[in-house]
Amino acid sequence: MIRNLVPQDRPQIEKWVAAEPTHQNNTWDWYNEAGTKTVVFEDDAGGVLVAKFTPCLKIDIDFAGDAEPPRIARALSEGLSEMGEQAKQQGFKQVSFDSQSPKLIAFCERLGFVKSNELRKVL
Repeated sequence: MIRNLVPQDRPQIEKWVAAEPTHQNNTWDWYNEAGTKTVVFEDDAGGVLVAKFTPCLKIDIDFAGDAEPPRIARALSEGLSEMGEQAKQQGFKQVSFDSQSPKLIAFCERLGFVKSNELRKVL
């Protein structure tokens, strides 16, 4: 069963978070962030996990084969900044993309992107 998070869940959620050494920044308030959806997954024995769903804009990119690196850098820097502001105004909380290119990853990290391992499922 999946149900919405309710105030009575707070002690249990705080206990779960405290037991996760890599999730110490997940707080009750974080799970209740405006613009997100948080639910509790339960079975007959009770709560199993809490999941926060954050609106995320997924980007896929292909580059012009004849575009020089400075053009690409400028387009990415300016375009991702503009697009990020527009996405934020539309309610998105995150922007993400996958890349196999070490140069692109390093460049985007300088723009504020954080490298992470991601599991993706197309719905």
